[in-house]
This record gives sequence, C-alpha cells and structure tokens, in this order.
Amino acid sequence: MARLGVDFGTTNTVAVIHDRGMFSVVLHAARTSAGTIVQEVFPSAILVDTRTGQRWYGLEADRRFGQVAGSETQVFVPSLKRQLRNYSEGRRVAMPNMGGGADSCLDLVDVLSGFLKALGDSIRQSQGLAPDEPLETVVTWPANANGAQRHATRKCFRQAGFEVVDTLNEPTASAIELADCLTAGRANKDRCRPDAVAVFDLGGGTFDASVVWIDGNDFRVLASAGIEDLGGDDFDELLLGLFMEKMQPSPHGISPLTRHALLRQARAQKETIAGGITRSLVVNPMDFGLDGRPVSIRVEAFYDRIRPLLAP
Repeated sequence: MARLGVDFGTTNTVAVIHDRGMFSVVLHAARTSAGTIVQEVFPSAILVDTRTGQRWYGLEADRRFGQVAGSETQVFVPSLKRQLRNYSEGRRVAMPNMGGGADSCLDLVDVLSGFLKALGDSIRQSQGLAPDEPLETVVTWPANANGAQRHATRKCFRQAGFEVVDTLNEPTASAIELADCLTAGRANKDRCRPDAVAVFDLGGGTFDASVVWIDGNDFRVLASAGIEDLGGDDFDELLLGLFMEKMQPSPHGISPLTRHALLRQARAQKETIAGGITRSLVVNPMDFGLDGRPVSIRVEAFYDRIRPLLAP
C-alpha cells in the first residue's frame, strides 16, 4: 500500500510518498523527441482537442501544448484549481473555440477527476506500483476553502482512485513543519512550550494568512483570512503586461504558444527575485521570434504594480 501526501496546487501539484520511514517527492516523466523530461511537479493543466474530445493532463498536456499551440482545435487550460472559485454543484468549465453552446463546457468534477486520475497513473508509473495498489492519501487545501470546494476536492480524489484517509489545512501543514524545527532546536529547554505562529501562504491562485496554535502534537488554526483570487499566476500576468507595454512593435497579436512562452519567461524572471540580488527583470523578444530589443523592468517598478493587489 502506497502512503501519499498530495498538495493539489493551482499552478502545479506535488506528491510525496512515505516509504520505510523516508519521505520522497514523486518524480513525473514525459517522453519527447529530445529525450525524457523528469520533474518534481505535475502541472495542474488540461489540453483538450475540441474536434475529437481527447484530453491530456499534467506534464503531457504541457508538453503537447508546446507542439500544437497554433492549432485552433487545441484548447489549453492551466491552473485548473482556480476553476473551484465560487464552486457550486454542476459547475462547468468553458472551453474556448468550441462554438459557445452547451457542448463547449466541460463538467468541472469530471475535469478535475480526470486530472487526478492522470496524477495517480503518473505516481504509479514513477514508483513501480501495481495498477490496483491502494493509494492512501492525505490531501491539503487552503484554510479558506469553503465546504463546497472541500467536498468537490475530496470527491474528485476518490473518483480518481485515491483513498483519502485525511485532509489538512495548508497552514496547519506548515505549522507542523515549523513545530518539528522548533522541537529540534529545544533539546535543552522549553521543549514543550506552546506557540502561536502566523503562516502566510501565497500560492499560485490564493493568498491565505492564518494564525496556528502549536501545543505539542496539537495544531489548530485559530483564525484565517485571505484573498481567494490572488496568487502567483496574477503576478506573472502583471509582469508579462509590463514587458508587453515596453515591447516595440506591440506584440498583442502573438500566437497562444508565444504568449505562453513569454508568460513562462515572466514567471522565471519573477522567481529570480527570491535570491535577493536581482535588480532588473529582462525579456528578449528575439528569443521568442519577435522583433525588438531586450526589455528591462526594474524590480521596484514591479513591486509598485503589485502593492495595490496586496493592500486588502
């Protein structure tokens, strides 16, 4: 029996497997003409062929989109978890380029269940597990997720073949890790002193702030608040907009594939800020088949644009 912890994230999903006292991040693989891609994250995305109805999920969806993004029959939907916003029973996901009728929408539970089944298949393949081996799983979700969102998440995991043995608020998971670090540092004193800690969880799609009480093995979320529609995805889009404002000539008529590649470059540039020494964020249009000279955005200008989003 496989024992897993799964962080179903907005941009990417990560699974950890417990084996003989060790916890290891599950690797996911996709074969390409240039070789095999292996990575720790499973993109929370779907690619749909609107002509045949065929679907691909995760790493395979991401890879295929890079090959067929110019096709009008291929629809790529990243950050699937964002579709859970304002969730209600029977919620559907609109698919562009499918005519706009009833057939142009897909049932959200069906889409998420398909994604999670693909995740389970990738875990089994990566770990050499039998197709019928149970996947005992603890699932994390945002502290501010409402009852309907939690019900839908649990339902989709179970429909995908996971045995959900427990669920955990994401800030509580962070607090458990912190408690482990604190306990390790209290070998000589104050080992069991309770603590209240603030956890800021800025993910791909949501921003939660929680106060968690840690008392020995007891972890409780005392208070939580957040912004359901703000996350790293929004910062990526904002930075891409700053780059595009400076590009000459204007690249607003670019293909979906080129825009997606530019968005990834914006995300990669954003993530360099964490090192603490980045002063400017740069993109070269010529790297993406566009005319124009390299464009530079100062980190402080990026911060200035972000601050109004964080003010709430």
